[in-house]
Amino acid sequence: MRVSSKKFSQIKKKDYQSFNSIITKKKLKDYISISGDKNPLHSNDLFAKKLNFKSNIVHGLLISSLYSKLIGVYLPGKYGVIGKISINFHNPLYINQKIHISGQVVAKDYRFKIITVFSKIARKDTIISTAEILVNVKK
Repeated sequence: MRVSSKKFSQIKKKDYQSFNSIITKKKLKDYISISGDKNPLHSNDLFAKKLNFKSNIVHGLLISSLYSKLIGVYLPGKYGVIGKISINFHNPLYINQKIHISGQVVAKDYRFKIITVFSKIARKDTIISTAEILVNVKK
């Protein structure tokens, strides 16, 4: 995976990037270890089913970490720093489901070298999460 090196002057409104990912059981266990969030909703199928989920669900912030990859690797890449992110969760994500992460530049602020990226994470035709991300572009 190559990290993009787009500078502010090279970024255009409507620029689009995307990639696929899968949250595995190992990634979930690693996240639980790093975050300390041991809520059984994320690790116990029986508990999650009692709350009307199909099985244990992936942490929302683990899913959202993929927005960081979108910005830091693809759009704009190494010169981008997230300044603000507003995230909405629409549907649960379960372990080992393939997801598609996408983002499109919807605005450019030339005064402060900030781009606004509208992003979403989806499983097939089901939206898992959407986000509006303000990105400071440092070059």
